[in-house]
Amino acid sequence: MGFRMTETTSGQLRVNLRPEHPTALRLIDVTVEMIDAHGEVAVRVQDVVAAAGVQIPVLYRHFGNREGLIQAAHVRRMQNELASFLEEGRERAGLAQNRDEFLRTFDQVLDVLFGPERADARFKRLNVVGSGYGRPEMEAVLVELQQEASGRLGELLKPAQDQGWIPATLAIPTFIAWLTGLAMSQTLIDLVDDAELTQGWIAMSKKTAMAILSDTI
Repeated sequence: MGFRMTETTSGQLRVNLRPEHPTALRLIDVTVEMIDAHGEVAVRVQDVVAAAGVQIPVLYRHFGNREGLIQAAHVRRMQNELASFLEEGRERAGLAQNRDEFLRTFDQVLDVLFGPERADARFKRLNVVGSGYGRPEMEAVLVELQQEASGRLGELLKPAQDQGWIPATLAIPTFIAWLTGLAMSQTLIDLVDDAELTQGWIAMSKKTAMAILSDTI
C-alpha cells in the first residue's frame, strides 16, 4: 500500500469530485478563480452561486456542502495544471521521426516542464497536494489523476522505446515518477528567486534526464 497523508477506512467517495454536469462545472470554475486569487478562505457559498447564476440548493445538490465544492475545485486545479503540460508534450513528441529528433524534442519538453512560465502552475500543484491533507476522498482522486497523467506521459515514451530510441531497459513509470518529483521539488527553488541557482538546477536536472534517455549515464 502506498503512502497516504490521510488514513481512510472507505474507498467510497461521498461526493463526485470530478463531475461532468455543466452546472457543476460552472460552480467549480467560479470557485477555482476564488481560490487562485485569495485562497479557500475567500470562498463564500453566496458569492459562488451568485457568480454561477444558480441557487444555493443547486450547489448542495451537486457537492453536498461548501467543503465538497472546495475539494472538487482543488481537483479541477490539478486537472488544469496536468492537462496544459500533457497537451504541449503530446504535440511536441508526436513530431519526432528518428532518435535524434525525439531526444531534441524531449529536451524541449523539459524546457517547458522546468521553465519559469510554469512556476505558477508548479506552485498551484503543490498547493493542491497540500490541501489534500485531512481529506481522504480528495486525496484518492488526486492519486487517480496523477496515475492517469503518468500513464499518458508513458504513452509518449513507449513508442520511442519500441523504436529503440531510448533504452529498452528503462522503466518508464519509474522515470516519469522521478520527473514528477523533480517538478514538484522545483517549487522550493522557485521560492528562493535566485536566477543563478534556478538556471543551475534546471541545467543539472535536464542533463541527468537526457543522460538517462540517451543511455549515457
